[in-house]
Amino acid sequence: MPVVTPTAAAFKLRYPSFTNVDDALIYLVIAEASGAVSEGWAIADQQPGILAYAAHLLTLDGYGGIAVEPGDGNVDVAGPVSAVEVGDVKTTFSTQGRVRYTLRNAAEGSLADTVYGRRYLDLRRRNVAAVVVA
Repeated sequence: MPVVTPTAAAFKLRYPSFTNVDDALIYLVIAEASGAVSEGWAIADQQPGILAYAAHLLTLDGYGGIAVEPGDGNVDVAGPVSAVEVGDVKTTFSTQGRVRYTLRNAAEGSLADTVYGRRYLDLRRRNVAAVVVA
């Protein structure tokens, strides 16, 4: 049974951060991402795999999330909340526990560099047999 290609509407429903991306572009990227999923995948994983890979490609191109520049890039994530005020809502984040993610392979589009790429890798691991080298 052939892989069913998801729609732009399904893509935007699954990944709302791409709502403002033109449907025509989404369809182009979905067509490209469809080649990364085969009929051998579990039916339940085929569309999520295509959607995750398409979101990864769009993110590397600067849509719907952190735009990744060629070369090394860093993303700083704040540490845990250290103070909260209720009147006029104020939240302070600790610098202790701050995490820096370094994106070393962004120019090559490494799947591990985006949350969507990591989701695709998880799905691929479930569906593609590992190769044994003797």
